[in-house]
Amino acid sequence: MLALAHDWRVMRTDRGFFCLPELDLGMPLPVGMRSLIKEKLGAQVFRDSILTAARFGAEDCVRLGIVDQAAAEVDVLASAVERVRPLAGKSREAFKALKRGMYAELIEDLTGPRAVSIPQ
Repeated sequence: MLALAHDWRVMRTDRGFFCLPELDLGMPLPVGMRSLIKEKLGAQVFRDSILTAARFGAEDCVRLGIVDQAAAEVDVLASAVERVRPLAGKSREAFKALKRGMYAELIEDLTGPRAVSIPQ
């Protein structure tokens, strides 16, 4: 969930995976978490990751749009910094306002009264 909350994601190629294990754990997703996943993943990836609890390695994560890039461990930080370097010098206030507009419904689902409710 923490990774999905970020605007851009760079994943190590040699270790780790993306997985939404709620099905295997026998637990539903709270509204806010479900909304975050739905906002950040494509429709089919949203469906398949939730309903199969599949584990996706770095190559699959890039192919499916779960992450923006995969890099060797030694290159992850540099790759992430390079990805956002073009934002340097741009208006932080405008950036924040644009994000608030883009994610207004998600923000409500994460912070509003339904944030921790679990659909039946």
